Amino acid sequence: MRKNYLGDDSADTLSRRLARQRTAHQHRLLSYCLKSNLNNEQWTSAVNNVAPASSNATEPVEKSECFAHLSECLMGGVIARKKITTGINAYKMQDYKAAYQSWLAASRLCDNRELFYTLNYLISLSFDFGNFRKMLGYAVHQFQIARFLGERNLIAEAYLNLLTARGLLCNWELCLSYCKSCLNYLDVDKAGYVYMSVACAYLELNRFSEAAGFLKLTCDACNQQKNYGLLVQALVACSGLFFSLKSYPEAKEFATRAVELAGTIFSINPGSARYRRCAVHLIPIQIKLRQLDEAMQLCEEAVRSALEYHDVYVQAKCLLYFADISRLRSDHEVAYQSYQASLDSGYPQLRLRALFGIGKSVLKTRPLDGNQDIAQTKALNYYQEALELATSLGCKLDVLRCYRRMAKLHLPTAEDSVSPLQHVQELCDQLQLFCNLCGNLCGLKRSQLIVLGCGHIYHRKCLTENGRVNGKHYCVTCRSLSEDICESFLVLL
Repeated sequence: MRKNYLGDDSADTLSRRLARQRTAHQHRLLSYCLKSNLNNEQWTSAVNNVAPASSNATEPVEKSECFAHLSECLMGGVIARKKITTGINAYKMQDYKAAYQSWLAASRLCDNRELFYTLNYLISLSFDFGNFRKMLGYAVHQFQIARFLGERNLIAEAYLNLLTARGLLCNWELCLSYCKSCLNYLDVDKAGYVYMSVACAYLELNRFSEAAGFLKLTCDACNQQKNYGLLVQALVACSGLFFSLKSYPEAKEFATRAVELAGTIFSINPGSARYRRCAVHLIPIQIKLRQLDEAMQLCEEAVRSALEYHDVYVQAKCLLYFADISRLRSDHEVAYQSYQASLDSGYPQLRLRALFGIGKSVLKTRPLDGNQDIAQTKALNYYQEALELATSLGCKLDVLRCYRRMAKLHLPTAEDSVSPLQHVQELCDQLQLFCNLCGNLCGLKRSQLIVLGCGHIYHRKCLTENGRVNGKHYCVTCRSLSEDICESFLVLL
């Protein structure tokens, strides 16, 4: 039995769409008959082969009915193309709601091929709005059309949209599956986009060695194709890699370079969703480095732009960052309320960060009765909820951090016979977050790290003392010479 994924259309909806597509096909054939001036015998034979479902196959179709079909076909095509053009002009004028309405209306009048490209517009606009579920629905419909048309380039493009939507919805295992299928259809010069998606999925799953390897492949693709749009995405991903491992200076370097490069490629006007999404990656790094004034200024600019252009994803992110800044400024009541509001954003990753933040705020807030045990129990409940969410998402590093916070509370955790510290040790072994030169942990406390192209991670001071050969580092884990990922990317700028 076919598994129904989120975004799949109902059987009734699909049947209506297929009927509409068959009707469009009939109209094209009827138009061909009229233009070819066929005689009555050829006319009747040709038309009866594509007769609408409402007529019997044995009944001849009247010429007046054919003219009616032709008129409807031509008028629908003209209106569809006009609405597509209207939508493009509205998008350029940053009237995104008008663009969406125009493209949505055009999608009801298009044939298969035109509908495929119209869905591309709708997918892009859903991404700009932060409505990833709707983006997935359009991508599923687009994939069905691509399979029906049977063209490799269309199937590859539909796969790219599908895997992007799945990644944004935190369905990373399914995203990886789509990536493998996409490579069977994609041209070699576009494989960098798939490598980028694989790297991001592995990064979210905290499989850092695999993520680093695919980031190196993405770097090579950017260098060969001179694709600076893809390079911006790769720089943001590298920033996320170092941020996850608490190597904040390197994370800030990559994020800053990404914003600078995005400013030369994308428009820096407030309506540019891609530039806005790139810029907000700097905010959590500034918060961790305690540059709170700069973070607040950037957050206010981002949220004003997001509110004006209906970007709910950036709005939800900024709400979470406002809460973090308030907590660090010891305004725990405001932080608690902001965290509670961000729980309802509908984005699993942001909900996970909000649960962590609420737990910290609860512990810092003084109870009215002075009983700190109540606050600790309340914080433990939030951490347990965060633990369940992190486990369902497959984020092992977040699971590890949950257990560490629970261990610090010194409270029993339900009926689990294994202590939180034992879970921490097991997860450290699974994630292999050790520097193979000094043996100390990486990623659990602030430190400056080096990630090699082979995927292995070291403390910067340890690897620097080990020396370099021809500009490359010697990896003691895999016994090979490998480049520093930072240098590989930054040399392209």
